[in-house]
Amino acid sequence: MKKSTDPMQHVSPDTAPESQIARRRRRDIALAARAELMEKGFEGLRMRSVAERAGINIATLDYHAGGKDGLFALVAESISEDFRTQYLSTFRAEATGLERLIKQLVDFRQVRLNHPDIAPVMASLGRRIGKEPGIDRFLVPLRERWVRALSDTLALGRDDGTLRADLRPEAAAPLIIWALLGMGEPGLLRTRYPELAAELLRAYAAESSQDFEGRFT
Repeated sequence: MKKSTDPMQHVSPDTAPESQIARRRRRDIALAARAELMEKGFEGLRMRSVAERAGINIATLDYHAGGKDGLFALVAESISEDFRTQYLSTFRAEATGLERLIKQLVDFRQVRLNHPDIAPVMASLGRRIGKEPGIDRFLVPLRERWVRALSDTLALGRDDGTLRADLRPEAAAPLIIWALLGMGEPGLLRTRYPELAAELLRAYAAESSQDFEGRFT
């Protein structure tokens, strides 16, 4: 079976199309790895412990993940899927750039609240970027996708007049992501996120006087 050229799309040795059972097993493995990373960090991650938490033996884990690099791929894939599922749940193709930006900020908070393991897992793995090629291979493309998706949203808003006409999407996207990562801290996420997200929107909206805070409550 030909491997995908997309490094985010880990392909199991299962035959195509992948069965529902195999997809569920891969998801279970990813969630088990995320739980281990949340509790023990990168240094404490052990394949056998992941297998035990997932309720499988080490041979089955190796079949679906293929070592630690494959495990990192499953973790990155599962986090991406969490955000994608949330985004598609209320996606509207006709939404303006501003509406899509608001939705992305709302979705970010909702996914972080629904999956509290994401922040510590990403922090644990993020500290190894540049040190572990296996992590770089999957987390760097994940971040690049986020930047591209947000840049597209910002460009749409600039062009349709709902965001600032002088906006530079390629420069603003990383700034918004850095802000979101800070706002995503557990203490701020439940308390001040609406206020902070509203202020962030006012910095980029064409009409900054709008009541944005109400969109996050």
